[in-house]
Amino acid sequence: MKFELVKEELSTLLSTLVEQFETMDAHQNTIPQIEIDIFTKNIQVLYEQTALLKKSNSQFASESLPIQKAEPKVHIEVKAEIEEKVIEEEQVKLSQERDIEEKQAEQEIEISDKKEDEIAIEKEESSVEEFKAQKHIESSFDDILEESTQEEEDLFSHIKASQEILDLNKKLAEARGNHSLAEKLQNLQIESLKSVIGINDKFYFINELFNGEAHKYEDVIYTLNNFKRIEDAMQYFSTLKYRFSWAEESEAAEKLVHMLERKFNVIDA
Repeated sequence: MKFELVKEELSTLLSTLVEQFETMDAHQNTIPQIEIDIFTKNIQVLYEQTALLKKSNSQFASESLPIQKAEPKVHIEVKAEIEEKVIEEEQVKLSQERDIEEKQAEQEIEISDKKEDEIAIEKEESSVEEFKAQKHIESSFDDILEESTQEEEDLFSHIKASQEILDLNKKLAEARGNHSLAEKLQNLQIESLKSVIGINDKFYFINELFNGEAHKYEDVIYTLNNFKRIEDAMQYFSTLKYRFSWAEESEAAEKLVHMLERKFNVIDA
């Protein structure tokens, strides 16, 4: 009997929906879209089968009545058409809702991609500006050194010192260890590692010491910068050599050690 078949199908659908919901409920975060679509489709089928059950139930009830006036065929056909239209409208509505959800998801993805592109462009522009600023500082520093050297040459070129003064100047030069102005500036104490690491050194360290991974570089510099004692910093530095397999004669590693010594003021100027 068609009426019994419809009930069996409804029972099977309900069991399937319960299982599908339990599967979706098991997901901790996001439920896959395909599972939601299948669940929605089965609900739609359940609705259609329910409408069919209603129709079969009416027919079964009318057949079970002892004597009833038969419903006009035209009226039955009109009711069937109405029910079919209702089902079609529900299907169209579900389809439209699904289309809207898909469009919204696509728009969200486009907006997300656009934001990522804008962030990447901003980072690139920031790196370029930082590089230009560093170049300007280096150029200004070279100009200062050149002017200082020129002033020293101009000053001493006009002095006719006696042999005693020349000997004294020689002794003073030897006492200073022949350090140039640039060497002294390079050995001055610094407050923070980031303040002395320019854009060129930053990319140099990232590529040579951290296999091109910028986030590892940031973590290490942050940790080194927060040590209070040079002994603790150097002990941590030793673990980094094994962690990243740095060569014993690595120029990049030696340069970073030199900056650490400047931070803790353990370099003789």
